[in-house]
Amino acid sequence: MAHTTFPSDLPVPEDDGLYNHLTDFKIPADINLPVASDPSKKNVNLAELKELTVVFCYPRTGVSRIYGISTQSPDYQAEVHKRLHLPYDLLSDENLAFQRGLNLPTFEWEGEKVLRRSMIAIQDGMVIKWWYPVFPPDRGVDDLIAWLKER
Repeated sequence: MAHTTFPSDLPVPEDDGLYNHLTDFKIPADINLPVASDPSKKNVNLAELKELTVVFCYPRTGVSRIYGISTQSPDYQAEVHKRLHLPYDLLSDENLAFQRGLNLPTFEWEGEKVLRRSMIAIQDGMVIKWWYPVFPPDRGVDDLIAWLKER
């Protein structure tokens, strides 16, 4: 079930500092994520990408390169990608390799560990910028565009 509306009294998350360690963080080279939206593509190793790459972490469904990453299965994300006609690939971190490798914060949702909503800019295998928390969920793109214009 996709959650596309939010209650007006939903509390705004505060930056709890759980992303502070990511500034100039080297992406671990041993993390290969399946492209859930197109299983025929080879796994993506974010540490090997030279061009500016932006990934956004999202708990569940509702630049040069953009990927969405969640802990949902490749099969589920492939269905979401097709249904929503997304113009970017979705990567599955179902085994939490990306989450553990970057020590990203999570929370429990319906008995599953999911990523907190965030965005991470990576270039030459290094985190060069991060946004956390991203709230409301549709605001992140405005912050990203403003940052790209400043570069």
